[in-house]
Amino acid sequence: MPITTSLLFLALSTPVQAHQELAHLSVSEVFDALAGRAPAAHRHMLEPPTPLLAPAVPTPAPDKAVMAGRLDNWLDSTNFTVAWSDGNATDADAEDAIDGLEAAWQALVVEQGWGLPVSTDRYLLMVVLDPTIPGSGYTTVYTSDEYPEGFPVIFLNTGHAASPLIFQTLCAHELSHAIQFALRDWTATSEQAWYWEASAEWMAELARPELDMYALSAFHYARNPAARYDHTDDYHHYGMFLLNAAIEERITGDGGVYDIWQLAAERPDDTWDSILVEALGLSLADLWGTMTGAVGNRALAESNLYAAVQGVVELEDGLEGELEMLGTQYLEVLEDCSVTVDATGDGGSLILAGPDTYGATVNVYAGDMLAVTATSEPAASYRLSVGPLVELEDTGLGDGGERAGACSAAPAAGAWLALLGLPLVVGRRRRG
Repeated sequence: MPITTSLLFLALSTPVQAHQELAHLSVSEVFDALAGRAPAAHRHMLEPPTPLLAPAVPTPAPDKAVMAGRLDNWLDSTNFTVAWSDGNATDADAEDAIDGLEAAWQALVVEQGWGLPVSTDRYLLMVVLDPTIPGSGYTTVYTSDEYPEGFPVIFLNTGHAASPLIFQTLCAHELSHAIQFALRDWTATSEQAWYWEASAEWMAELARPELDMYALSAFHYARNPAARYDHTDDYHHYGMFLLNAAIEERITGDGGVYDIWQLAAERPDDTWDSILVEALGLSLADLWGTMTGAVGNRALAESNLYAAVQGVVELEDGLEGELEMLGTQYLEVLEDCSVTVDATGDGGSLILAGPDTYGATVNVYAGDMLAVTATSEPAASYRLSVGPLVELEDTGLGDGGERAGACSAAPAAGAWLALLGLPLVVGRRRRG
């Protein structure tokens, strides 16, 4: 089954920015709370713990101090100070948090060069263990005279410490947000939220590829692939890490997502759709054609760990439908054929994608999964025409471009993995 305490992004530009995992709130409710239109879900969403208002204190660490006062209990490491109030955590919880955070720091900051979270050149990054937060954790940014742009504080729910794989992945995910805040300001919109979360899930994989818990979030895309690309209320944006998997595995190689974020830091007023196009030099149709063909046909490197897409229908001549911007309908191919997509109604643009080709017309083969995606605002209606195989120009997609002639077997579908008893792919290290 999927993780039920799913991750949810929320933030506010001033005076506080926050990333919050709240399973019971919609994104719109979270934005209302941060804007003062509704009560805050947790007291520290808007106000820091009292010790953070105190002066900095010296530490035994040779290079970094603690920015503010101490909670009742604390444990310092090279880059973090993990703190908790009496009764909220144990020394063992703190040690687990430090293990996860330092491992992610080593991978993302030291080895992959993502850059330092704000303030961490001088101070230990504060992490608060608190079982009262209504989700798994959040990363928030508070302002100060020294850091008017905001400095990050991570909150972790110790209730998740009992599941080591999830807790370690959570640590990597939250550190990823602390890094992101140093690169780009947050604005409380779905258009911002989707790629922050899609990136943090992928960065958790880049940091800790031996854990593979990031893969569980694929369910949030798989259950509703027809949703608009920046849809958030059902955690769809967490499942959109699949776009980043497709980018690094089939377009850029290692480092593609890092390059996207570096450009994002230089384009603070641009939306993610335009940033992706500029950073990669490809159209949105190219990107979603690549992703949907690979996702539908389970051709990504760890597709065996990802939930299979739902809502699949059989391909037939004359099939009609409507899709929102960059939403996708997946179709099962029963026989070798060519398929053409035409916009109907008020028009719009659409693209088809098979296992190794995409375009307005594609050849597909029995056993393939075909994807049709809208690539225009706000939505597009379509009609599919099915005919004999035709000769098509090679798109250069994936490892071999368009297949010619005979039927080819579709990739084997991997089984959806339960939360418990999850087999791991060990010994592999991606770089960001």
